[in-house]
Amino acid sequence: MGISDIDRMSWTPETFIAHLAAGWQLAEPEAFIRHFRPLVHPDVVSRQPLRRPQTGIAVFEQQFRDLFRLLPGATATIKSWACAEPNIYVEFELHAPGGRRPLDMGTCRFTLSGGLITERVVYSDPAPLLGFLARHPGRWPRLLSAR
Repeated sequence: MGISDIDRMSWTPETFIAHLAAGWQLAEPEAFIRHFRPLVHPDVVSRQPLRRPQTGIAVFEQQFRDLFRLLPGATATIKSWACAEPNIYVEFELHAPGGRRPLDMGTCRFTLSGGLITERVVYSDPAPLLGFLARHPGRWPRLLSAR
């Protein structure tokens, strides 16, 4: 599905959230990335726990490749969201195959400009994800190779 500049400019927070929710159901890294690529500014800034801030669409995409390498087939459910333009705050749960319950991944803030994501900030405690990975030793090599 292509997203034109006009489509992006006319988005409401509700349509952004619907697009985000649909992307998280794809459960496959390259499909997920193709779904979001038209919405990501080339100089997007990504901030998340345990990593220094990074810039660029290639970094943004690699972060999700790494996540899907750690949690193949992962999906997410949006629990709640709020908007204070130009920011959209999203609380979500990550569903990882092999897990007994969803991982509470905290909140993510997206800053949009001209319909593009210019910044993504993850506000979460990495402990649930690290605990899940600790209980699945087969995933440890993937964790060590994540960028």
